[in-house]
Amino acid sequence: MGGFHLSSSLLSELSGIIQGFREMGVYKVAPSHCSGDKCRELFEKEYQEDYIHSGVGMEIVLSYSPQRRSCVPYSSLNTNA
Repeated sequence: MGGFHLSSSLLSELSGIIQGFREMGVYKVAPSHCSGDKCRELFEKEYQEDYIHSGVGMEIVLSYSPQRRSCVPYSSLNTNA
C-alpha cells in the first residue's frame, strides 16, 4: 500500500517488480497515484480482485487471517462519500 514512485520505470522493470511482489508473497496491493498510471494498470491486471483502488480518504480495515497468519483487508471504505 502506498506510492511506489515508479512512473518513470520501463515496462520490463515494472514486470520484474510485480513478479518480485508475487515471489515475496504479497497477495493484495493498493498503489496510489504517485505509483504512475502504467504501474497501477499492470498491478491491477496481475492482481485482479486482489487489487485495491486507493486514494485520499480511503480507509482500509484489516482483520487477522489465521490461515495466512497475517492481516488481510476486511473492507475498503471511502470516507469522502
